[in-house]
Amino acid sequence: MKTKACALFLALMCLFSVTAFAATPSDVDISLNLGEEFFIITEDSVSKNEEIVENLGYTKSSFKALFVEGSLVAFILHADTKSQIQIRAEETQFSKKMEDLSLLQGDNLWSVAKELSSGAKGVVNIEDTAFVHSVSQISDDAGNYSVSQYITIKNGRLYTFNFYSNSPNESFEQQVLSAAQIKTIKKKATLTETVVLILMSVLILGFVVAMGFLIFSIVSQIRKNREDNDVREFVRIKRRKF
Repeated sequence: MKTKACALFLALMCLFSVTAFAATPSDVDISLNLGEEFFIITEDSVSKNEEIVENLGYTKSSFKALFVEGSLVAFILHADTKSQIQIRAEETQFSKKMEDLSLLQGDNLWSVAKELSSGAKGVVNIEDTAFVHSVSQISDDAGNYSVSQYITIKNGRLYTFNFYSNSPNESFEQQVLSAAQIKTIKKKATLTETVVLILMSVLILGFVVAMGFLIFSIVSQIRKNREDNDVREFVRIKRRKF
């Protein structure tokens, strides 16, 4: 993905007024509650911010494609730190299998952390959510800058928070992560799972009924045998008397 150095972000902050809002991107379970120093672009607001998008080196269609095809949830500019923040969310086979990174602990957590990021420097817990943290340096035509990355898995989705800046600030980054709350969603059963559950319930019920009928039959047979034995014994006794 195309990224610009922080000098460009500073220029943009000077050109455009900054407006804050709480955003919940469609189909994604993230709530963004950021201050007035943040400028947020979501898929729905690309057209309204076309001039900013062009200053970032994109066309409206190419920038919108990042949301449609590139799993981008929100593109954020921060005036005070002159940094850019990109939030991404996607479902992968690994994330669906893992479901929730925060449920892991110790060696298991660190093992998965290295799978998610080969350059992982540690795991941080923010608002009861575990994030794998890594930092890398990038150079392009605009200059040198760092990318501080936080990755987590929740609700079977892989979430990535990328902070692009000239000087990483972990305290600032973790404040943003605290404000970008990932909601926990109770997993709904799929149609297949529902059908399987119904079939299992029917089979269990059938098994219980069959076992009940079998036990009833056995008990009835035992009672009948006892009654027959009693009758035969009574007949034998009467014959002896005669």
